[in-house]
Formats: sequence, structure tokens, C-alpha cells
Amino acid sequence: MLREEAKAKEADLRKAEAELDALFSTSGEAPPSALQSAASDDARSLYETVFALINSTPGAQFAAEELLAKIPGANNINSIRSALARLTSQNRIARAGRGKYRSLAEGVPTTEEKDPERAL
Repeated sequence: MLREEAKAKEADLRKAEAELDALFSTSGEAPPSALQSAASDDARSLYETVFALINSTPGAQFAAEELLAKIPGANNINSIRSALARLTSQNRIARAGRGKYRSLAEGVPTTEEKDPERAL
């Protein structure tokens, strides 16, 4: 029952966001960038915010400390690291090197793909 309510609320939210995007595009103002939107969305979980920030700039590499600085209200580096580990284990982002993560949208091989011994 709660999942159904959550899905309905998410659908309502997407519809409202689409309407707002349409208003911005007709008023001449640009909608906020994905990075601004990801960092300022209070309703989004830390996990989702980290994922959105990393995907907002394909090709860029991020350390946990950088992400912590970009997320307003975030103050626990271990929570950021946990989200990064979870996203990596679910193959939603890639580990680009020791302590660095990147979007999978880019398609560049990770350190592990280039040289598995070096990634350790």
C-alpha cells in the first residue's frame, strides 16, 4: 500500500516538474542545471543526490570530499562514502581510481578495467 502511494506521489512530482520545465522554457529563463537541481532537492535522498551529481557531469571524477562540499546540509563523509560504495556495487557509477568515482554514462574504462592490479 505504501509503495503504491509512493509511486503515485512520484508520478505527481514528475508531472509537476514537467509543467515547471514547460513554464521555464516559455518564459525565456533556463531551467536549473542538473547539478543545481541535484544539490538543492531536499526531498531527494543522499544516495539519489550523489548519483545525480555524478551523472550531471559525465567525464568528471569525484572524490567523497568534493561531493560532501557540493551537497547543502550534508556533513557526514561516511554517509557519502557509503552511498558511493552502494552505487558502485550496483553498477550505477564506476570507480575511476582510488577514492575517485565517475558516471557510467561516458563509457571510459575504469582503473579496474585498464589494470586490475593497480586499482587495489
